[in-house]
Amino acid sequence: MLAALAATTFRDAFVKDLPAGELDRYVRETFTIPLMSEALSGSDVYIFILYDGDDAAGYARLSEAPGPVPVPDAVALDRLYVRKEYMGLGGGKALMEHCLRFAADNGFRNMWLGVWQGNERAIRFYERYGFEKYGTKKFKLGRIFTDDYLMKRAISE
Repeated sequence: MLAALAATTFRDAFVKDLPAGELDRYVRETFTIPLMSEALSGSDVYIFILYDGDDAAGYARLSEAPGPVPVPDAVALDRLYVRKEYMGLGGGKALMEHCLRFAADNGFRNMWLGVWQGNERAIRFYERYGFEKYGTKKFKLGRIFTDDYLMKRAISE
């Protein structure tokens, strides 16, 4: 279920912006059942699924992965995606607020993330939650590289 949800939400988010072949390649190689199972078995990975009744509407993934530009005592927001039919209905907000509470409850002092520079909607969303740009990085998507902003924010207890 998680692999299918991850593939669907990633495709929904970027189908209009990325070359179809590279998007398909990335989805096919990244959201496999073995890779999702591996993520679920890690003690430093936290996955939260948003449900609408029995329907998986979105998910978020946190990890204790260090950033390319390190942030002290931080947890990474690796993914936060909602299916297109749930966008604008508060699902992203619910996931973000849950992630921030989880981070505070588990002693993290900061949260960081990478976001594609062309994803204005996501950048505005993160800025509403107090994230600020602090660097850039390259993100490999299939055979192409995209430019991402690094963003971070302090976690209040």
